[in-house]
Amino acid sequence: MNEIINVNSEITDASTLTYQVGLMNNKLKEVTEDQAAKIMHALSSPNMPKFIQIGDEMFATHQITDVSKRSTYLDSTVDSTVHSTYKQEVINKNTKVINKKEEIGKENEDRGKAFLARWNEAHKTKYTAWKPISENLEYWLEQYTPEQILQAVKNLALDDFWKDKMTPTIFLRQKNRHGEAVDYIGQLSQKKRRAVVGL
Repeated sequence: MNEIINVNSEITDASTLTYQVGLMNNKLKEVTEDQAAKIMHALSSPNMPKFIQIGDEMFATHQITDVSKRSTYLDSTVDSTVHSTYKQEVINKNTKVINKKEEIGKENEDRGKAFLARWNEAHKTKYTAWKPISENLEYWLEQYTPEQILQAVKNLALDDFWKDKMTPTIFLRQKNRHGEAVDYIGQLSQKKRRAVVGL
């Protein structure tokens, strides 16, 4: 029994590499028809060698999983088609995501500007920067109706502590500077005018 069989044959150019040898690590080694025949004969022999030498490389026979004819035209056509289709799908998906982000961004801008317009109207201020409040405004719009939020904005004037200190950014915060959850909207939307009782 031979320990090693050498299947080398003279290769005139790359176009003669019309077969491929599949290996356990999912790699392929291209070989000539003559080499493929020698490998298949060695693998089917009752005295199968432990190693097969292909060119300068040595492979254990148990590493070889397949010997097959390769179709370069089919490979390149399939690869090209799959790549082209996949690339177009990625482009389409990215375009949809960008369009959706632009649409959401425009909606956020509109809501942010509308909120600041109401705030400025109620408190005689001139806030215009909607981006810093956008994320928190979206959060609170999931918790409260726009009417409840606007009522809290109006009721701010009734709060002795916050009426001179509150800004849109503080008003829409989800946590205070100590990291504790806050809900100024819920707190202020429930505020009622106190009746003035006698002097």
